[in-house]
Amino acid sequence: MGRLPRLKITWPSRLGVGRVADNPPHKNITVRKPNEPLIDCYTGNRHKQGKWSNDFTCATWNIRSLYKAGATRELASQLSNYKIDICALQEIRWPGEGILHKDKLSILYSGNKTGRHEFGDGFYVSKKLMEHIMDFKPINEQLCLIRIKAKFYNITFISAHAPTEEKNEIVKEQFYEDLERVFDGIPRHDMKMVLGDFNAKVGKENFTSPACGQHSLHEITNENGRMMVEFANGRDMALEGTWFPHKNVHKITWRSPNNEVKNQIDHILVDRRHCSA
Repeated sequence: MGRLPRLKITWPSRLGVGRVADNPPHKNITVRKPNEPLIDCYTGNRHKQGKWSNDFTCATWNIRSLYKAGATRELASQLSNYKIDICALQEIRWPGEGILHKDKLSILYSGNKTGRHEFGDGFYVSKKLMEHIMDFKPINEQLCLIRIKAKFYNITFISAHAPTEEKNEIVKEQFYEDLERVFDGIPRHDMKMVLGDFNAKVGKENFTSPACGQHSLHEITNENGRMMVEFANGRDMALEGTWFPHKNVHKITWRSPNNEVKNQIDHILVDRRHCSA
């Protein structure tokens, strides 16, 4: 196996972009079936996988909504400022599924199938990386995945949005059953990353090992955190945000409107064999 491309992992603030949003222009959308090759909605040509030559930066962001005027433009501006190449997005709130191409970016989305502007998962992909996308699979409004052709092997990203802590056990178990099914369907030799809003606080108890380090923002794990840790330990994944010492202010991924409650509930899970990348 060859050397990994260097991955930079970051969590932009969840506040800001979600306050403005954008209706997707439907004439620029390509709706695809699972396993169908990516087709450019402007030219009708199939995407070719280009030569892998650069590092890239990935992130996850619950953007609250892209269903208002100006949001796609604001999203692109914010992620460009952070130099993000690929970002898992939650709560896009676009119904249906498809691919929206803009001049310097593409948004691949998996939304509500009843037409409601609720939830919706997806990915922001920079123009630089779009030619490396091998496949996009919309699963439901809380899960989707993309597969990237890298230099020595392929990388699969799953964007996930877990139910909130107050949801009942049945809803939570169904989400993780779906996530496990999607994860287990990924080709064995792919590098795997799961990014998203898990609504999960992870503490420093012994049972969180080996998936978690000792640098979480929280001391006590909540129920969502326990379920995420069980998934991570069962699939030999590591929670990147708990392994490295940072100031607490840099661990926060969500703040309450009054700024009194601060949580680390968005996470990036990486194959343990690649977690030092």
